[in-house]
Amino acid sequence: MEFINGGEGQKKNVLKKLLNKYSKPPIIVFVNMKVDTEILQKYISKDLGLKCAALHGSKTQEMREAALDSFREGKVDIIVCTNVAARGIDIENVAHVINYDAPNTLVDYVHRIGRTGRAGKKGMATTLL
Repeated sequence: MEFINGGEGQKKNVLKKLLNKYSKPPIIVFVNMKVDTEILQKYISKDLGLKCAALHGSKTQEMREAALDSFREGKVDIIVCTNVAARGIDIENVAHVINYDAPNTLVDYVHRIGRTGRAGKKGMATTLL
């Protein structure tokens, strides 16, 4: 858990540190709102220069599948998503799950962090508060 003593700028600084220093791909970053997936994806791609995709329920099925395929195939290292990717999507070898926004329920938390450390492999989960 990372406690943030500041606003959105400080939160992005902590995310940058996590992505650059402590994480190796593939990485899933969870947010609570669809609009935030797009904002954070652009920040990670443009400002940090990392390969990143966005995934949320307002995207077409074709767009969601393309984002997941790019992530699975290693064409993008990071996927920013809402809880749409927390359940029922099998992505192997996720090294790090980052809850940029803390989930609203314990069940959502368990499903989110369950994307890493699967099938006996090690993984890391970090929640920003």
